[in-house]
Amino acid sequence: MTDRRNRLLKLVNVIVALLSLGFVGYTLWRDLTWDLLARLADMAVLPQAALLALAYVGILLLPATAWYLLLGRHDGTGAEATMPPRLALKTGLLIYGITLLAKYMPGNVFHLIARQSMGLSVGMPGIVTAMATFLEVLLVVAAGGMISGLAALALVPTEMPVIGWLTPSVYLAAIAATACLPVLVILFMRYGLSLLPPWPRRWLTGYHPPAWHVILLSWLLYAGFVAASALLLWLIGRWFVAELSPSKVLFSYGLIYVLSYVAPGLPGGLGLREALTILALGDAMGNGAAGVAALCLRLVMMAGEIVLWLASLTIYASTRR
Repeated sequence: MTDRRNRLLKLVNVIVALLSLGFVGYTLWRDLTWDLLARLADMAVLPQAALLALAYVGILLLPATAWYLLLGRHDGTGAEATMPPRLALKTGLLIYGITLLAKYMPGNVFHLIARQSMGLSVGMPGIVTAMATFLEVLLVVAAGGMISGLAALALVPTEMPVIGWLTPSVYLAAIAATACLPVLVILFMRYGLSLLPPWPRRWLTGYHPPAWHVILLSWLLYAGFVAASALLLWLIGRWFVAELSPSKVLFSYGLIYVLSYVAPGLPGGLGLREALTILALGDAMGNGAAGVAALCLRLVMMAGEIVLWLASLTIYASTRR
């Protein structure tokens, strides 16, 4: 049954990836014009893109710090008695940077597995990194919802992008639900762990979750990351549409990032994020411009991730000598 479920999940992932990439390719083939390409050439985009990529290196430190804060601590009981209760901040950031590019491997989980492995290699109990990953997923969803919710305050319902069943009322309901997530996470980590069945409680023996204010701070750091990434998309979009609304980009990108983040199996949300960007911003920018902007954002982000990965590897290697 498990093998059948895994094969079905892989098939769904492949279909979603192919449909997303096919939609992006078809949109660019249909709507890409020489005028759009001329704008990229006339504006000397490469220097601007390089600056945005360097800015993204700094932006990536926000989720890296948030993940580090979510590590909590461990008493070091039983077989893990010799393990340190907490990583140093520098080590945590290096682990995040080194494992960053693994998300582009098929499956979209290898960066999480790599974090777990590197945490164990430096003496971190597996439960600590596993719980940090669990909290990260919940808080990223909540952060995207908060960014979209704040941006929605500046939009009237008729300006919200309608995609099939995603009507303004559905948007607002989803945003309200995600805004409650941090409170639910805090309550669960504070009171819910003791209500779990015996076997997971044994697995959690010695683990102490982050304090409530640390969880809130991590949530704000993830929200800052989503907002700053949306700002990059807005700056890139202004290469093509000078009057592009920042509120609409923030509103759309918060939802786009969450949907592409939780999509299982898609490497880094590749294809799906670009397709959703076209669907959400095509009416404001034109489908061709939205598609080119989405691809430019992806290239800028990948360049920034490669820079952080190389810097993290270099620093980590120098500390291991």
